[in-house]
Amino acid sequence: MKEILGNNNLEEWFLTCKEHKFPKSKDYKIDYNLIKSVAVSAQEKIHAGNIEVENLKEKGQRTLTGHDPSHFKKVIHNASELLKASKCELTSYEVFMLLSAIQIHDIGNIIGRENHQLTAIDVFYDLMPANVILDSVETNIFHTIAEVHTQGDDDDKDTISKLNDYEIKHNDAKIRHQLLAAILKLADELADDPERAFMYGVEKDLVKEGSKLHHVYCNSLKSTNIEEKRISITYKFDVDTVMKKYEFGKSKIFLLDYIFKRDIKMHFELIYCQKFMRPDIWIDYIDAEISIYSKDFKKKIVDIKYRLVDKGYPDVNLSKFEIKDICMDPEQQLKNQNGDWWSGQTLKKYINEQSKK
Repeated sequence: MKEILGNNNLEEWFLTCKEHKFPKSKDYKIDYNLIKSVAVSAQEKIHAGNIEVENLKEKGQRTLTGHDPSHFKKVIHNASELLKASKCELTSYEVFMLLSAIQIHDIGNIIGRENHQLTAIDVFYDLMPANVILDSVETNIFHTIAEVHTQGDDDDKDTISKLNDYEIKHNDAKIRHQLLAAILKLADELADDPERAFMYGVEKDLVKEGSKLHHVYCNSLKSTNIEEKRISITYKFDVDTVMKKYEFGKSKIFLLDYIFKRDIKMHFELIYCQKFMRPDIWIDYIDAEISIYSKDFKKKIVDIKYRLVDKGYPDVNLSKFEIKDICMDPEQQLKNQNGDWWSGQTLKKYINEQSKK
């Protein structure tokens, strides 16, 4: 859709579509603007630093990263870039479904993180004006597309397959809902950035210990670019951040180790989504660069670059994977000058050694 979208994102292009491009020549822009206004009324209340309301016990609280309108705009941007980097073409009706699903996919967080993908539709209906009537079948379609963006209580990661058929029909128009769900899922996976972090809260100890790492991670992820055949991501942080350990489950880990874990997850999310996106959208690898700077960010001290590719026989247990298992050239890309594999601990050691020279 690169030629069709030009410099516009999906939403900007959609809002220029004429009625005859939609089923029964209905102006779906009106419906979308209504859906968006309802969703935004919830999104605006889920800003970075919110404490979950689902569990008021101290032990159960988490401080959310941002799920305000800027996050949903980033997901739309990523979905647009995925389409621009491919030969995939969606119909105006499919774009309506995708945009509507994006707008509601995370609004369930307003009442708590747990099962937020399921509660999103309840929040949507609760906030929708009583005098508004939407096509219930269409609402169910974009809700189910949104619902499978993350796993539920059953821990079944194969969520998109629950949509059964590759495509369905409504109003005599086809909707490739598995493809749309995969685009949303991957676009959401790539949507972390500094805007989602509440770093003032981290520094002032206003963020719960178990949530600090997620905010620090978002703050370190400076750019995500989607190009033909590849995704490139860039992390930047200072030496002080290198030295700290953060609570992660029942243990504490360094930021670098968490970045590796998140990149492994991103890699496997890409492989999974590709099952439903190919041949329309085809991405071969992820390029990552991690740059560590002096405290004033004037001097780059360490630069770690690696490429993640699909290789070997897949293992469903991601906990068994290390970053070197999916790195194209681990010996060259993931070892430091001392011959040690990069990890949070070896990075801290390396920085200390460099500071003594």
